[in-house]
Parts: sequence; structure tokens; C-alpha cells
Amino acid sequence: MDADGFNTNEKYSGGRYLPVRFSVLINDDKSSIELKRPNLSFTQILSCEEGINFITCSSDVNTFVLNPTTLHFTSSNLLSWLYDGGVDNMSLSYGTCVML
Repeated sequence: MDADGFNTNEKYSGGRYLPVRFSVLINDDKSSIELKRPNLSFTQILSCEEGINFITCSSDVNTFVLNPTTLHFTSSNLLSWLYDGGVDNMSLSYGTCVML
């Protein structure tokens, strides 16, 4: 639905993020996910834990939280790659997953 970021090199000025659809593949036992973002040349793999209401997945610099009932998600990255090849230091995103 929306995304934003911050660049610490420019005194935390606003980032240049655009909302974009991306794929999330959750493995059968919900222990990990693959994030396939169209602006990256690689797939991010995050390990997950399933709680009562949420699946929380993380790696060194990324976190992805999914409510499996509503399919709402939040995603945060402490190092983010921009569409023009630049890097921002932090991004926050939220939206709703669509089952395919």
C-alpha cells in the first residue's frame, strides 16, 4: 500500500520509495520465507517464527511480519536498495498480501 525510507547521509531526509508488488513464498512449515522484489537481483530468505496471530520473519537487516488471517503485512529494512541503484538506510512498508 505504501513505503517510505530515510537516508542518514542526508540527515535523515525522506527516502525515494515507490510502492511495488513483490512475491512472498512461505514454506510449508512456515519456518522461512523468500522475498522476491522486482528491484533486486537476488532473493531475500528470512527465517520465521509463528506466533498466535502473526508470522514474524527476519534476517540480519530485514523484518517481515504477516497476519495470516487478514493477510496484512509490515516490512522494515535497515539497508534498502532503491530502483535507481542508490541505497537508503532504512525503509518501512505495509500492505495486504494477495494469494495467487
